[in-house]
Amino acid sequence: MPPIKFFLAPLVLTLFAGSLSAQVSITIAENTTYAATFIVSGTGCGAGAYNNPYTNLTWTTGASCTVSFSSPFYPQTGEQVSFSMWGDGSTANPRTFVASGQSAVYMAYFTTQVYLTTVNPAQGGTVSGGGWYDYGSTVTVTATPASGYRLFSFAPPWAFAQAGPGKVVMNGPQTITADFIPDLGVPPGGYAVTQIVASGQAVAINNFGQVAENIALSPTRALLWTPNTANGTSGNLTDLGSLPVAENGTPVIEARAINDFGQVVGTITVTPGNATQAFLWQPVAANATTGSMMAVFGSGNTAATGVNSFGQILGAINGPSYIGAISTPAAANGTTGTTFSDSRLGDQSINDFGQAIPSSPTLFTPSAPNTTSGSFTQPNGLPANATLVAINKSGVIVGQSGQGQVFLWTPGSPNGTTGTVSSIPLPSGAVSMAASAMNASGQVVGLLNFGTDQYGAALTTPFLYTGGITYDLGDVSGEISAGHPAGINDKGQIALTGLGGAVYLVTPQTLAPPPEPSAASPQSGNGASQTMVFTFTDPRGWQDLGVVNVLINNFIDGRSACYLAYAVPSSTLYLVNDAGKAEGPYAGKVTLGSSGTIQNSQCTVGLTSANGSGNTLTLTLAVTFTTAFGGNKILYLAAGDISQNSSGWAPLGVWQVPGAAQTTTTAVTGITPAYGAGFGPTAYTFNFSDTKGYQDLGVENILVNSALDGRHACYLAYARPFNLLYLVNDNGDGLLPGQSMAAGGTLSNSQCAVSWGNSAVAPSGNNLSLSLSIRFNSGFGPNLIFYLAARDAAEGNNTGWQASGTWMAQ
Repeated sequence: MPPIKFFLAPLVLTLFAGSLSAQVSITIAENTTYAATFIVSGTGCGAGAYNNPYTNLTWTTGASCTVSFSSPFYPQTGEQVSFSMWGDGSTANPRTFVASGQSAVYMAYFTTQVYLTTVNPAQGGTVSGGGWYDYGSTVTVTATPASGYRLFSFAPPWAFAQAGPGKVVMNGPQTITADFIPDLGVPPGGYAVTQIVASGQAVAINNFGQVAENIALSPTRALLWTPNTANGTSGNLTDLGSLPVAENGTPVIEARAINDFGQVVGTITVTPGNATQAFLWQPVAANATTGSMMAVFGSGNTAATGVNSFGQILGAINGPSYIGAISTPAAANGTTGTTFSDSRLGDQSINDFGQAIPSSPTLFTPSAPNTTSGSFTQPNGLPANATLVAINKSGVIVGQSGQGQVFLWTPGSPNGTTGTVSSIPLPSGAVSMAASAMNASGQVVGLLNFGTDQYGAALTTPFLYTGGITYDLGDVSGEISAGHPAGINDKGQIALTGLGGAVYLVTPQTLAPPPEPSAASPQSGNGASQTMVFTFTDPRGWQDLGVVNVLINNFIDGRSACYLAYAVPSSTLYLVNDAGKAEGPYAGKVTLGSSGTIQNSQCTVGLTSANGSGNTLTLTLAVTFTTAFGGNKILYLAAGDISQNSSGWAPLGVWQVPGAAQTTTTAVTGITPAYGAGFGPTAYTFNFSDTKGYQDLGVENILVNSALDGRHACYLAYARPFNLLYLVNDNGDGLLPGQSMAAGGTLSNSQCAVSWGNSAVAPSGNNLSLSLSIRFNSGFGPNLIFYLAARDAAEGNNTGWQASGTWMAQ
């Protein structure tokens, strides 16, 4: 019913002057259009029941008359009318009036309320907040998810259209409920959600963070949003303009793809008639906000649907019987070149290598990067009725089966033509999922479908698949709860269209940490030849790795070293030459699968295998060292990803390379354990020898630091002739007071605490062992190297520093 109209009556009792008589005229008035029933009682009051909104009565002067309204009353289902107050503000009901000698009007005010019914769904949670509310008021209802569920939306949607989610305007009786879906959890690291366009449709995002989008003006226009800084969350919009069209009509301009240079491609459709023209928007410089639009693929009904970072454009020509085509620029990101067409190409996706896929299961692979001669193959092992969606730079394809199952097809080697299929598990409660985009590290975005509710509304939410787990992007913010992801870049930024038509940028707040080296195996040992296994991890998946490095030398120095770089995207191992420059020239290179070797003056190396699984890459190398490279060497590892994030060098092992015959009487013979992790305390045994007998040993040194530097180190000196152990001070320029090793004792500085027992020194023949317990302090390290040295008592023989072990203080 409409809101109740109040009578224009005073807010206090109104008395009408008249002649005094034994009886007076009394009017009981109501402000409701419904007839509120009331009862009058008392002698001389015209006792009885009445239900007229304007009732005239005759009361005897001086009579005490009681008026009682029936309240509340229910004129129709879901609606009640309740007495509120009298015109003078009194809320008494019943109320007794004493009839004066004058006529009077008594105004009664009523409030109309409507009922809000809340209904709990069959599963997932409860809804509260129901009850009687004033007509026209706004009511907040509460949805409480059960454990393992989250609120998807309130329902029906039209009940919340006026005031927004969780708020109902009570313009009549309402029945509401809520839809709950299984809670998959928020992606790790935290995300910021930024609205970049109030009304539009996201199309794609590049690695700079530029977003191509379309806006439904009159006609539709293509826009480019560019961040003020790379991957920022504030920026500016550029209208990409249009092209002259020969046909009469209205041009509808739609962007379809963007590359890392900032080139945007799309199609202009002229209505009526639906003639089409493919276009390229060319920025004046990389990621610029100004540029110009030009036609591509000639004339005669063409379309452009993809563009890679070289500037190759994927599309179709000869509409309406379209066939796939690739336009390849003469130079990277150029605007002139050649066009290759083939009916098998399709127009779904093209990667930076130049591989292209249609939606049907066919893969075009060029014989060399960004060329147009190559082969067409069908990816092996695909599920029935497979649809291909996207292909990333290493050749991984994401698609979906006819049963709504998303899968990844991973080539055996980057950009290969044979591979294996793995399914992305369908989360509990979901009935299907659909992928929409994938980045270089294999992160996938798309839509999860949990069916429909009782009103027929689709329960779909955007998802992010990363690290082998599917997360609900709708959990990040209600603004994108039912949105549609359009793209994800290699930084993990997601372009998404919200349910209301706004375009959002979803940016990781804590970007995933850089990749890191994990281990070297064996961690220590000796020999001229050894099969060595090195592992590296990347939180975005092993495919995100760019270059991983192995440096074998006394120090972090590429000169005269066994310095290797494995390029993951091309599966190629490089050996830096003796000059040691990381950028080359190289002593040689070998690709995965080749039986050849590469060599410099320090080593000869063969690439045995390189296997990726999940977040881990395992690199196996067959290494043979030259005699001239003899000595104790450190195994340094580093990892970098395709976005140039780097771990830095980490010492993860030591290796003794046989060399020339020993020329000193003293020797360092090792440390146990030679590798490990933790702050400790840890029991170590340090071993030294002297061919003249242990009595000839003078000072034995133990230096623990991230580099060969006595400053801010755990730096020990054992004076054997005096059986004293010294610890160097923090500045590395003086000894702290020594302690006798004849009995247990302790020494400490800001880096470490060293303790020992009564039998810490064990001499025997030519050998001497020191048993020490060392605890490293927090903040020291974490990547530590044990350097050992031994001198004789006469200072005539000195081993120099020998790298003997590595440790992770964490």
